[in-house]
Amino acid sequence: MERRDPHDAGTPRKYGSYFKDFIGGEINVLGSRAVKKYFEVKTFTKLRGQEPMEVLFHVSDRSGSLLLFNLYVEGVSMLLSERNEIGSMLDKRRGDLDKLIADMRVLNAG
Repeated sequence: MERRDPHDAGTPRKYGSYFKDFIGGEINVLGSRAVKKYFEVKTFTKLRGQEPMEVLFHVSDRSGSLLLFNLYVEGVSMLLSERNEIGSMLDKRRGDLDKLIADMRVLNAG
């Protein structure tokens, strides 16, 4: 199996497209706190055409820069949801990572 750059499969574009939903919305920061080795920012978020919701942003500075690594939307971890989704996709391809990457490229191209 060939080693690949994890960013090559379009994951940043996927998350970037999520943030397009925030255009025209409002995020009110309610507070922040240090949790273990990261920071949690608690917000009350109102997106266009949706009911207000609590969103927790998990941010780490372990790399030397502040990086968002997880979101909890109404108590649901986007990191775990994504991990489960990718795991399911990999299972459907019987563990063939090259096939999964190729299929993700097709999905992200559209």
